[in-house]
Amino acid sequence: MIHTAALRSGRPARLNGGRLATGPFGAIVGKLGMRAAVGMPIVAGGRHWGVTVAATSREDFPPDTESRMAGFMELAGMAIANAKAGQELRELADAQAALRRLAMLVARGEPPEAVFAAATREALHYFGSGTAAMIRYEPDGTTTLLAYEGSAGPDLRVGGRREGYPPDGLTAVVRRTGQAARVEDYRDIPGGEFYLRAGLRSGVGTPIHVNGRL
Repeated sequence: MIHTAALRSGRPARLNGGRLATGPFGAIVGKLGMRAAVGMPIVAGGRHWGVTVAATSREDFPPDTESRMAGFMELAGMAIANAKAGQELRELADAQAALRRLAMLVARGEPPEAVFAAATREALHYFGSGTAAMIRYEPDGTTTLLAYEGSAGPDLRVGGRREGYPPDGLTAVVRRTGQAARVEDYRDIPGGEFYLRAGLRSGVGTPIHVNGRL
């Protein structure tokens, strides 16, 4: 395929005639009447970011098509790299602003419950829509839900204690391993209905260490 050839070689690729109609997109190419194509890698930030393909119903493209596309895609690559850099800066600024807001709460002597709720709210804001929860592991093996942001399910109550989480759920895995964990689909794990009842489909959990304790 034209885009595969361009990405593998890191150079412009050209196909025409019968070769263009082969591969998984051959039927589409034939239906559209395309007879020639040129693929050009897109380099952004020093790495191959993607590929652009131009196709035509003519017999072939002019001989200088690759060089003209290369100049255009160099500008496109610079624009993509600048956009990514701007997005990363905005994300960093958002994270720093969240930390400042939390620091101000602590400096004002707000009660722990307010800090827990604010930290959970900031996590939900920073990582997108859905839900966010802060759970404390108790020495007796139970857990306490300290804060919850989002649409709480029937089994979620701030301040409530619980034991017996599903062994493959985030709460149990993070406690057992001390490492961040991910569940792609709660329907695929034993006991996942506990989370499904709360309206959750997938999740990511990360450990919190305080004074050397998880």
